[in-house]
Amino acid sequence: KGALGVNTSDGVVLPLVLIQGHKITPVLREAPARVSGVRDFVRPPARPADPRSGRRPTPRARRSPRGPRKTQRPLAAMTDADFYASLPAFDAFAAVVDPSRYRPLPPSWWVGMTDVVGSTRAIEQGRYKAVNTAGASAISAVANALGHRRFPFVFGGDGASFAVCGEDAPRVREALAATITWSRDELDLPMRAALVPVSAVDAAGYAVSAARYEPSPHVPYAMFSGGGLAWAERAMKSGDHAVAAAPPGTRPDLSGLSCRWSEIPATRGTM
Repeated sequence: KGALGVNTSDGVVLPLVLIQGHKITPVLREAPARVSGVRDFVRPPARPADPRSGRRPTPRARRSPRGPRKTQRPLAAMTDADFYASLPAFDAFAAVVDPSRYRPLPPSWWVGMTDVVGSTRAIEQGRYKAVNTAGASAISAVANALGHRRFPFVFGGDGASFAVCGEDAPRVREALAATITWSRDELDLPMRAALVPVSAVDAAGYAVSAARYEPSPHVPYAMFSGGGLAWAERAMKSGDHAVAAAPPGTRPDLSGLSCRWSEIPATRGTM
């Protein structure tokens, strides 16, 4: 539905599918190259002026084929727990780089993340399916622990990043601890995880803001900005704010987890 363009002298054009990569937003915000030429291709071009009057015709309001958006609760009325669910959703791809779309996480929230240790070597050994399954398992475990509570998360292939409200942090810690044990026992993949309070991110001089990109109804993607996730990942890999593994035999609730694979054979050789 759109494209984010970089000057041809500076880089390339990034297609819509790349928005699913959770590191796209912080990379764009921190990149030294100047990002420009952002256009929303959903918007139709302006109509030409009437040669007789010299006036442009008044555009007619078009009704969205998807119908009206759900009414969002005012930001001022939301509580810490329903912060993410109350964020106004947007469907224009170009808006993912609009700072006004993002809201800072409440100070009482926590940032969580996981990482499969040694994932590069495991992938070289052909275990990419196991690595991806382990990376997605944390999202499934946390989602099942929280029930119907919405929370922002992003999948990174060999791990995940997310944010939860303070009252949910104890349940999330238990879910992560069980996932670490399950990944080690069932997949033979060591996993590390961390839960970092947003207050610690703020104290380190970083910020974490979130937005909700919804290209179609019921298909939301969480967007993060501010550099706080990158700092929290470095802290996790340094051993800070670590989540300890659960006792042997502990298993997370992975109901609904599905990693389906279909081989796509090469048709024009390999490179």
